[in-house]
Amino acid sequence: MSGTNGWESELAVLTIDRNRVVTSWNPGAARLFGYDGDEMVGRPVTLMVPSQCLPKLEAVLHASFKGEDSEARPWELIRKGGQLVDIDLTVAPIADAGGRACGACLVAFQRTAPLKAPDQTEAPLKAPDQTEAALKAGPFGSAEMQATFDSTPIGMALVNRRGQLLKANRALSMLLSYTTPELLGATFESLTNPADLAVERAYVEQLLAGDIRSYRMEKRFTAANGRDVWVSLSSTAVGKAAEPDVLLWQMEDLTGWKRTEQDLTHRAFHDPLTDLPNRSLLMDRLSQALARSGRRQSSVVVLFIDLDHFKVINDELGHDAGDQILATIAGRLRGVTRAHDTVARFAGDEFVMLCEDVDGDETARVIGERVLRAVSAPLTVEHGEVLTTASVGIAMTPGAHDLPEVLVEHADRAMYRAKSLGGGRYEMFSSERPAPAVRLGGIASELRRAVDEDELRLLYQPQVELGTGRIAGVEALVRWEHPERGVLLPADFIPAAERTGLIIELGRWVLAEAVEQAVRWGDRSPPTISVNVATQQLAQGDFATDVASVLAMSGLPASSLRLEVTESAVLDTIRLAPTWKALDSLGVRLHVDAFGSTSSSLRHLIGLPVDTVTIDPSFVAGLGTDSPDSAIVEAVVHLADALHLHSMGEGVETEQQAVALRTIGCTFGQGYYFAPPQPPEAVEELIGKRSG
Repeated sequence: MSGTNGWESELAVLTIDRNRVVTSWNPGAARLFGYDGDEMVGRPVTLMVPSQCLPKLEAVLHASFKGEDSEARPWELIRKGGQLVDIDLTVAPIADAGGRACGACLVAFQRTAPLKAPDQTEAPLKAPDQTEAALKAGPFGSAEMQATFDSTPIGMALVNRRGQLLKANRALSMLLSYTTPELLGATFESLTNPADLAVERAYVEQLLAGDIRSYRMEKRFTAANGRDVWVSLSSTAVGKAAEPDVLLWQMEDLTGWKRTEQDLTHRAFHDPLTDLPNRSLLMDRLSQALARSGRRQSSVVVLFIDLDHFKVINDELGHDAGDQILATIAGRLRGVTRAHDTVARFAGDEFVMLCEDVDGDETARVIGERVLRAVSAPLTVEHGEVLTTASVGIAMTPGAHDLPEVLVEHADRAMYRAKSLGGGRYEMFSSERPAPAVRLGGIASELRRAVDEDELRLLYQPQVELGTGRIAGVEALVRWEHPERGVLLPADFIPAAERTGLIIELGRWVLAEAVEQAVRWGDRSPPTISVNVATQQLAQGDFATDVASVLAMSGLPASSLRLEVTESAVLDTIRLAPTWKALDSLGVRLHVDAFGSTSSSLRHLIGLPVDTVTIDPSFVAGLGTDSPDSAIVEAVVHLADALHLHSMGEGVETEQQAVALRTIGCTFGQGYYFAPPQPPEAVEELIGKRSG
């Protein structure tokens, strides 16, 4: 490593704020650029930059203020007398207490005055007081630089080529619960969680070899009390490419965010009422179970469980009692499964049970009997004792239906057979037995009649730009004006439409009607119109062609159409890749509904034609209270920002929620606070008032 006493003559170090004003610099910078003492402090750094280099500097600073490190690169800067000097420049971001870039640190050395050759014999480790004394002659040794280093609210350190900490600021000491003398001389290996060591060693080796100039990673330090501290570490080489003198560490505390991320991931894959796995997690576990069963030559059993007459219970006892019953049933179902089995809540009063390593039909029937006994045992609610029963459908491998979706579908069909036979029983799926058409067939025929007889209506709910209050778009929401049952919401008929396949026809009608309405609005049309699209529609090979045809016939620009898709559709990359590509070519953009911001979701969003992620109403509901929802919403918004996407909070019902979303930085809001779903003429009038 080069001797530390040579730093002052070799390296120029200065800091600037977001206005490009110099806030501090070391004596080496003053000498390199020909200024006296602190003459440049308080003046714009652009005074030292030739006009032709200003765009390049602005691009690097813009990237730095976004939290990105820069590679060392050749520059020309202007000395005080107007002479040009050739330098190599590295720029690293400086963050505030909230982790946002508030400035940058610029490190330069003159290319025509090369550094001394590195010392080939490693000196013994200096004691902390000797290290501190030696650093007083270094780039961070001046009083101004020392104050900047120590007062920075994020953890900072200087690390030598052997990985030893030469200098650490107060924020790092507090973060790791060590005193500064305890940190000096410690190695990054001794402070790092062993699980992260291999990755960081590989980065450090590349950096010391000159292959890279910086790296950024999330890692765990082990604090003095033994707990893990998650940080986002930015490590930048200072000095020649292949002979860096020191590494400059900057790190933000991610421990709280990691806890939020874990909570967010759990909530994204679990039902909030019962804490059971939801549909997405169940399907993922079922895929893995089927893969294992192929290797083990064992059977996988899926039980589809639907409570009988649950709507009557809800109507008579109220939804609070209904929720209590569902939570109790969930606990009972967990009680009749083994530790490695899965019980999931699919929707409403529907549960699905996944059992692995089942040795035959008789064992599957035994499981079915256990489920029926568990559900039918009396349970007590506020209003008294309640008796419940269930209809259970059972499907199992091996067979021609060893695909997750098909296996669940077959269990569902067997469940409907049990229900058609009076409920309170289980039925095994058999491919030789036709599926009952009593319930599904009736709804399917009624829905087809509804389309033919104009019983379906679209209402439109405004989507408001939170910063300005303008209407940025509307979402089309379908309603069924049933001649006998009154107005039905999507939850009353969309599940049946999906099970029968009628969702394809229904979806085509909704898309065409919404696009035509946008054209009818003319100049009063909102900038975008959003249409919900089921995964089954997307999986149709001609879906993008249908969209292109509707747009061509109506004349609506593709940029005005948004398709709302589920997070599970985003994860289905292999099957839906051609659809995403075709929609992207058309210029149609996607809204990802009820975004969960899981790592897998984020990874799959990259490269898709997505421009907005929506935040589930269950998270928005807790804004402004003591619930963890504020932290979760803030995390989703920041993740969206990082991916250059808009965010939209759904289910906004109060001013408090709207203000909280705007403060967090959410782009759009939608909900009854702004306006309920309403007919086209009301939307047109509302847009006229907002624009007038």
